[in-house]
Amino acid sequence: MNILPMETTDNKVSKQIMDLKDLISGPLVATIDADSISTRRYLSYLYELAFESYDANTGKVGKLRMLEFTYTTQDCGISKQQRVSIPLLTLVPLPLLQVKEADFDFDIQIIDALSADEN
Repeated sequence: MNILPMETTDNKVSKQIMDLKDLISGPLVATIDADSISTRRYLSYLYELAFESYDANTGKVGKLRMLEFTYTTQDCGISKQQRVSIPLLTLVPLPLLQVKEADFDFDIQIIDALSADEN
């Protein structure tokens, strides 16, 4: 089945003809691809942030990046130095985006149709 997209530019109808399956699958494939690219970029960001080194070819990661700080406490007049070490990853908000829903509107005109002969 061939269709004519109803995209108008300067009140002129586009003459590009496509199969109905291509019109419907195009936005679906683009949405899935966008979700996949977003996930890969998120993982890349996560590895760069969380680990001191990362080899994308082998998947090996280095040591976890840690944030260390010291502070002084007073206990019965005695000062003590305390050291705390936490993963840097716990302090940074991670931008996890995901496609949960997509709406597509199609405005098409069918210009040709074939019917199957049962004989």
